[in-house]
Amino acid sequence: MMRFFNINLFIITILSMFIISCANKSSYLHKACDDGYAQGCFNLGLMYYNGEGVPVDYKKASELYTKSCDGGNSKGCYNLGVMYANGEGVPVDYKKASWLYKKACDGGVAEGCYGLGYVYYDGKGVPVDYKKASEFYTKSCDGGYAQGCFNFGLMYYNGEGVPVDYKKASEFYTKSCDGG
Repeated sequence: MMRFFNINLFIITILSMFIISCANKSSYLHKACDDGYAQGCFNLGLMYYNGEGVPVDYKKASELYTKSCDGGNSKGCYNLGVMYANGEGVPVDYKKASWLYKKACDGGVAEGCYGLGYVYYDGKGVPVDYKKASEFYTKSCDGGYAQGCFNFGLMYYNGEGVPVDYKKASEFYTKSCDGG
């Protein structure tokens, strides 16, 4: 006797398992965060920010990133800085974003160094300072963040904070391309 495979039943079963898995992950991370585990707060913040197993909730994500950052998680500081720069779940506050990017950069997060370079380049929350922007873009690039390499290459191309140097610009563009 041949059994027929019911694709609809299979899909429903897989989706149910995924939903249960996400719910379990969410409750596990809530407990970890409540127990003071900064990485748990960060991971739960990502879930709320991206709507992974929970509804998208930027306010909740910002609260969780705050707990994560206060607990010493530098990536939480960076993500919270992005939220302040974009006004997601919190009011736009470039000064606060700059402070959070600095905290993330000091904690070794290359994206935080990039964010800090960007705010100095564009004068968002801090005075325009191409020299500082180039320092932070360099730090970002050295940390493996390709966009920092690209922006630093642009600064060499345009002579902003550094002398015009097309060869160096090309080197940083190449590094950016190689980094994705």
